[in-house]
Amino acid sequence: AIGDALAVLWMERQKISLNDFALNHPSGYLGKKLTITVKDLMIDKKEFQPLRVNTKLKDIVLQITKNGYGFGWVEDNKLMGEVQGIITDGDLRRSLNGNKTEAWTEIEAKDLMTSQPITISSDILAFEALEIMENNYKKPISIMPIIDEKNKFKGILRLHDIIQAGL
Repeated sequence: AIGDALAVLWMERQKISLNDFALNHPSGYLGKKLTITVKDLMIDKKEFQPLRVNTKLKDIVLQITKNGYGFGWVEDNKLMGEVQGIITDGDLRRSLNGNKTEAWTEIEAKDLMTSQPITISSDILAFEALEIMENNYKKPISIMPIIDEKNKFKGILRLHDIIQAGL
């Protein structure tokens, strides 16, 4: 504790900022917190084929389970590349549980998707994204779509990857 106090005092006198410290200690907690961006941890859009609002349940299940991420994105039919909604494995479980088995063949993406999901830019710090995911007003979220400045889908950020990065 005395060593830490002396280090902080020395940093203040030398006018070393937290960012300077992070750059000199990039693999420490503070360094990671101040340098790792969403772009560093994101899973690229190449991993995901877009779904349409009328995509049937069978194709939705195949899409969200084929790569192991438990995620699918619904592309806006009019604004190609823009996210109209997302479907997670949780959305799928809740829908199947809430519908009779006979009705499963009629379920479409529009019935499952979360419309207007919380999205982020790839340029923000991963630590900030973690705070957004944990402090969602409805419930914590574990997967968040990443969009560019034109609202086009770029990929996803998973809570799992943030934790694995040490944040």
